[in-house]
Amino acid sequence: MLFPSDDKRIHKLLNQLAARLSVRPNQSALSRLARGSNLNPFFTPDIVVDIEIAGRDWSDVQGRDELVQTIQAALARLRQSDIRFYSIAIGFSPDRQTANAHMIALAYLNGETDPVVHELSMVLKKQERKWVISHAQTAGDHPSRGADGP
Repeated sequence: MLFPSDDKRIHKLLNQLAARLSVRPNQSALSRLARGSNLNPFFTPDIVVDIEIAGRDWSDVQGRDELVQTIQAALARLRQSDIRFYSIAIGFSPDRQTANAHMIALAYLNGETDPVVHELSMVLKKQERKWVISHAQTAGDHPSRGADGP
């Protein structure tokens, strides 16, 4: 398809982000650092983060630079991660310049068989025909751990 729909572009962006956040067990530290440094195109410079994942509160992270540094540090500490987004539902503003995406995030960390499961909501903005994430937050009050996800 020459011109994919905005819905397809957002799905692709989220799938690419999940892949960048995933770490193979044999991946070198340098490779993990590079993986984390290539995250800038996913976020607006002033991204707002209100997320708690796996007991870590990320709400004090301000802006893209700090978010990317925080993600790099997290990737460096992990032996392995497999991040996946499921049940992605997207709604668009009438002018189709912003979108709200709601999803289930599963994170298999350090070889665990039970994933960390969270509901996430993101606000995306269209900038120069590309979608970027401007706000991310956990949805719901009770993040869970277990295989009872989607």
